[in-house]
Amino acid sequence: MPSLFENHDSSTEIDIGEIYGALWESEIFTIGGTAHSATSVKVKFKRVGSLAGKTLTVSIRAVDGSFHPTGADLCSVAVDPSGYSTSYTLIEYTFSSPANLSANTAYAIVVKLDSGDASNNLTTAGTGSPGSEVANEKRTDSADSGATWTTRASTYEFFVYGVAVENPFISKIIIM
Repeated sequence: MPSLFENHDSSTEIDIGEIYGALWESEIFTIGGTAHSATSVKVKFKRVGSLAGKTLTVSIRAVDGSFHPTGADLCSVAVDPSGYSTSYTLIEYTFSSPANLSANTAYAIVVKLDSGDASNNLTTAGTGSPGSEVANEKRTDSADSGATWTTRASTYEFFVYGVAVENPFISKIIIM
């Protein structure tokens, strides 16, 4: 049974980022002292306009020394967002192949919508500043499909669920 590992829970619902086409969003978080697999994440969105025929991809990636997403997706899920509410709703995304995340390491939840425009997009809900729940929490966005990232002062609401990963270096005691 998956457990909640990292989160920024907020009742604030201000528009902080539009997602469509080359405009991507990410939320940076640091794993606490327990390595775990990431089985799912929850993110709060609202739909603006029509998203018919569009695909939303939510993934987890490693981050670089500047706390910007880098490399390939460690895990991802693609969904049809056309039926999303026009009011902010917390939505869970379950990965078909969970990613193992190392303790005390930063990662990014990356969100992208394959097409759209200013009148047809997803918007994230967030706060004016990072929460205290997660170390190194920050929001980044990209205007060029993830080629470059800009760190923002605001963050968005997220939850990371998973299963603790056993330490392979712990020796087993064999009783004979």
